[in-house]
Amino acid sequence: MWEEAIKIELDQVVEEYKTFRDIGKYKSNSQIPRDHQLIKVNMVFDVKHDLRHKCRLVAGGHLTTPNGDTSYSSVASLRSIRLVTFAAELNGLELEAADVGNAYLEATTNEKVCFVAGPSFAQYGLENHLLIIDKALYGLRNSGACYHAKWADSMNNFCFFPSCADPDVWMRDKGDHYEYVVVYVDDLLYAGKDASGFWGEVKSMGYKLKGVGPPTYHLGATFERTVEPESLLTWGPVRYIQKILEQYERIFGEPVKNSR
Repeated sequence: MWEEAIKIELDQVVEEYKTFRDIGKYKSNSQIPRDHQLIKVNMVFDVKHDLRHKCRLVAGGHLTTPNGDTSYSSVASLRSIRLVTFAAELNGLELEAADVGNAYLEATTNEKVCFVAGPSFAQYGLENHLLIIDKALYGLRNSGACYHAKWADSMNNFCFFPSCADPDVWMRDKGDHYEYVVVYVDDLLYAGKDASGFWGEVKSMGYKLKGVGPPTYHLGATFERTVEPESLLTWGPVRYIQKILEQYERIFGEPVKNSR
């Protein structure tokens, strides 16, 4: 499973997103382009909550010299998410969520870095080659900010504008209503009357979306709709609390006592 996860990740960064530029077989530091810094990359492994095996190629951004640029991507506040959800419920708008797949790789990096490819790159004929990183690879100092700027440009192209209250809540006047898009790095929450149309616009810009549909689990919290005594949409850490209770029982061998 780990071998498959590694292949999926490398296929994406090498072939699908064209993340690197090949300089040729590495022989000495004299090949390093001017103003570029030689760093290392490594694989980070994780098992998701649904037992999927995930692998991510991460750059050693801690080895680079800060250039003074903003490093991070700002995110919408949890209050903004609640307000947009409330506005959608109040006005009968569609509420849908999605993730941008490999979001950072959609943007180019403003850092000048390179690395020597290891044995994992042999299947692409790149082992021991000097590769310049062109895309905003995970781990680089400014990748978050680069992707945030790329997404902002895309939203402007869609005629959205940022809310004055929260710049990561984007709005678009549709005449009879406003559309809202709440952005939390690569997690999107849409409220409007044409969700499929908006996702189509996003895909037309080259973004790859995952998990498109009504929100069920977003930013660590569960969306649920009650029926009795009335229909209410709730958002809370239900699954998180369930995991904590299961861990407690596994560690201490007994269920958590009910304090009521």
